[in-house]
Order: sequence, then structure tokens, then C-alpha cells
Amino acid sequence: MTRRRVLVGALLALALLYVPECDDDPNPAEGEPFVWDQASVWATLQTRFDRARARGCHSASIEIAERIQSLGARVRALPEDLAPDAIELDQLETDFFELAADVAACPRLTARLVTLYAEMRATLKDRSRAWSM
Repeated sequence: MTRRRVLVGALLALALLYVPECDDDPNPAEGEPFVWDQASVWATLQTRFDRARARGCHSASIEIAERIQSLGARVRALPEDLAPDAIELDQLETDFFELAADVAACPRLTARLVTLYAEMRATLKDRSRAWSM
């Protein structure tokens, strides 16, 4: 029985050695690589989170809940003919990420933020149907 295991193991090892090597990169990418270069944004969000955590959830929760409600109202007020390069989209993104950093420090508001995210996603998906991309 032991001989059989050794033989099977040796055959498997030989089979693995037989697998041919592949090219390093069969389809190299063309052009410049994408660089997001947003380290300063993440650093700002980290600082915001740290401040919100130090302030405490109890004192911040009312203000955060109001901001969630306000951002939701802005999402619902987006025009039907919203352009893909509309400044409102950049501001919504910034405000949502800042809000997310604050909610991370006050997790009891997570469900409200997730509901807002779902509403934003559905609204923007609806508005983007007419975009020529």
C-alpha cells in the first residue's frame, strides 16, 4: 500500500513538472497605466473618521441623520436630464464618502446610509439610461 502511494505521488510530481510554462504576458496592455492618485482623498476621509470617533456617536448622531436625510432629498431632486459630467454628481460623491466616514464612527446609522446608497444607485442608474457613452 505504501509503495502504491509513493508511486502515485511520484507520477503526480512528474505530471506537474510536465506542465509547460506560459508566456509572461501574452497580451500586454497598450497605453499608460491607470493611476487613480487619490491618496489625499483617503487621508482626508481618515482624518474625518478619526474626528467623528473622538467626538462620539451620541453627540454626532443627530447631525449625521440630518445629513443623510438632506443628501437623500438632493438625490430625489436630481433632474431627469442629468448630464454625466454634471457637477452635482461630483458633489454627491464627495458628500456621500464624507457621510460614510462619519457613519463608520457611528455605526448605529449604517442601515440609513445603506438605504441612501440604494436610493442613490437606483436614481443614478435611471438617470444614466439616456447617456450616450
